[in-house]
Amino acid sequence: MGNIRIDHAQGALRAEGLAFVRHVYHAAFGTTPEDEPDHLFVARRGAKIVGTMGINFWPEHGLPRLARIYRFDWTRAPRPVDAETFVEFVRFTGRESRLSEALIYASTGFALRHGKTCGWCEHTDKALRIIMQMGLEFHLVEAELRPHTVDRGDRAYYERNTDVRLYMIDLARIVDVLHDRVQSYIT
Repeated sequence: MGNIRIDHAQGALRAEGLAFVRHVYHAAFGTTPEDEPDHLFVARRGAKIVGTMGINFWPEHGLPRLARIYRFDWTRAPRPVDAETFVEFVRFTGRESRLSEALIYASTGFALRHGKTCGWCEHTDKALRIIMQMGLEFHLVEAELRPHTVDRGDRAYYERNTDVRLYMIDLARIVDVLHDRVQSYIT
């Protein structure tokens, strides 16, 4: 399989990574994402991009994407929601467990180095089963998708995947679980 290189994409690599995201999302879900993550991590084998993971920090004004498209009681969330320490994970692409582990590990480590301790993401039930097999803990947020707030380019994803749910995660726990495993196959 070969080692995986994970880069925090900038410049031309970022543009290539975003094109990869759009291609994968269009092929898999019939969507064309309109938004771009604040930070994009690109997984490569040699020069070929094989996966991505995006993260967004809380914007200075307004709410992050997932807070805009889901309705939930913030006071009942599994973890406190704090703009200073929160990150959201978006635009994941990749079909291999090792690739997923490497992208999750790299993007989570980056977030921790920037003072983030908690995050959220959305997954289908199938993706959650894979995540749980990795030994990761994702805590369900009782939330309701507000379809009218979803960008036009993403609507087909939610129409095709009616089991998408919102989850919260402890970033330090992710790094603890994955650290030793990913060292042997990331460069």
